[in-house]
Formats: sequence, C-alpha cells, structure tokens
Amino acid sequence: AGFKKDRTGIFQYTCGGAHLLQSVAYAHARGFGNEQTKKELETQIGLHFYRFPKELQIYDQLMKSNPDYTVQLLVQRLKFVGHFLENAQKFSILGLYKPNDTQIRLMQGAMDQLVLTIRALQQEGAYQSLYNIKANDQQLYRDIIGDSAHALYAMYLFSGNRYITY
Repeated sequence: AGFKKDRTGIFQYTCGGAHLLQSVAYAHARGFGNEQTKKELETQIGLHFYRFPKELQIYDQLMKSNPDYTVQLLVQRLKFVGHFLENAQKFSILGLYKPNDTQIRLMQGAMDQLVLTIRALQQEGAYQSLYNIKANDQQLYRDIIGDSAHALYAMYLFSGNRYITY
C-alpha cells in the first residue's frame, strides 16, 4: 500500500507515536495488557521497520525541494531516525522481538544516518548557533536539544553502552 505523511493517525504526533509505543511496550513488559496487546505490539514493530526507509526517503525529498528549510528538516530527520533506533533497541531489550538480519542492517543504517544527519546539522551551523536559534525559534531549539538527546541515547543503546531497566 501507499505511504503518506498526512498528519492523521500516528502521523499527527511529532514523534510519530514513538513515545506512545514505548509506553505500551514498557507496560506490557511489566505485565500489563494481554495477548492482544502482544499481537498489536508485534504488528507495530513490523510497521516500525517498514516505515523507516520510506519515511527517510520522504525527508530526503523534502530537503531537496525545500532548501530554505534544511535545518528544520534535518532536525525532523534527526527526530525520526533517533526515535526509530531508540524504539527498535528498546523493543528488543524488552523481549518483544529478536532482530533478524534485515532489521539489524536497518538499525546499522540508522546509526549511519544519525551520524550523517548530525554532521549535516553541524555544517549548517545549527549546533554552533543555538543561542540565536533559541532567541528566534523556541520550538526548533527544543527540538534540537531533545532530539539530539534521543539520538545519543539510541546510539548508546545500539552500541551496548547503555541499558534499560523494567
């Protein structure tokens, strides 16, 4: 089927519902929910991996067609990729799935994409001009700080330098 970001369903949330899925996964790992909850999470994990390359392509196309919004789109790309990798790791750590070879390659690719996105933000001067960004666009500033934290945490989880408790 087609894939479209249209601000409906899960796409109406800035983080694509990533935090919603994390909370359901944590609750399920702690014994809440039932067999249907597990099935829904399994479906969402499949969609999580399906969505990643398709949405990444959307961000790349948007950046090419909207060069005046490069920093904003790079921050959204950072948000998306960081949340993807963070969730993929958390779902695995919580025992909701065991990554197969394709999923591992997608996560390795996400690590590469995080590095490329961070470098692109550096080249655009985003990190070097946080004071000015904060003065002119509070939401962009909060996104840069928060999404950089998610990206870093995701990288730590993927590399095995961090863990979660539940």
